[in-house]
Amino acid sequence: MTNSKILYLWLLILFVANGWWCCYCCWNEERTALLQLKENIKYSIGNDYLSSWGANETSDCCQWEGIVCSNTTRRVIELSIAVKKISQEEQLSTLNGTYTDDILRNWLFNASLFVPLKNLKALLLPGHSLAGWVKNEGFEKLRRLRKLEVLDLSGNSFNRSIFESLSQLPSLKSLNLSHNQIGSGSNIGFGYNKPGSGSERLSGLDKLEILDLNYNNLEDENVLSALVK
Repeated sequence: MTNSKILYLWLLILFVANGWWCCYCCWNEERTALLQLKENIKYSIGNDYLSSWGANETSDCCQWEGIVCSNTTRRVIELSIAVKKISQEEQLSTLNGTYTDDILRNWLFNASLFVPLKNLKALLLPGHSLAGWVKNEGFEKLRRLRKLEVLDLSGNSFNRSIFESLSQLPSLKSLNLSHNQIGSGSNIGFGYNKPGSGSERLSGLDKLEILDLNYNNLEDENVLSALVK
């Protein structure tokens, strides 16, 4: 066997071993990260949430619900996780008011689950009633995602204590914090910020072009007080 054939054979083995043979599939490490994320998002009712996110090794995560991949690199560039839709029967079973408490708030944000998605440009997590994060796993850890430009946290339960964490994401161009619990001068944190620390303002977001603070408890004269360059 000639040297060129031997080299070709070794390259083929490497391609197969690393999953590069599938030119149009997502990357193995990103598929693994997404499956770990799915496992972390727990709802009280139903077991079909994110059902398209399959553990089958041949399953292409670029085809999964809420996932957008680059056409060239096949890296995940957008991740959108919508609130689980429940059936009419499930709605009737939650009329006692336990839906929000038992289902939506079972999930605490864990930044480490998103860090493997290194090419992520947009992260959309609207409507989950998230109120906090796992200790030491706040949004500031997303600064490792240097390409992250869009972050949608609308329809959650964060207050101004989240500002310090978000201020460490200088790559952001669009930030949606509408429909949260952000109040004027509020210092009651759902995360692990210390009340009264003086850090409940957005700062350092030099690239920010769009900021949505609609439907919070901010008074008009206090909106600018939340922003410090």
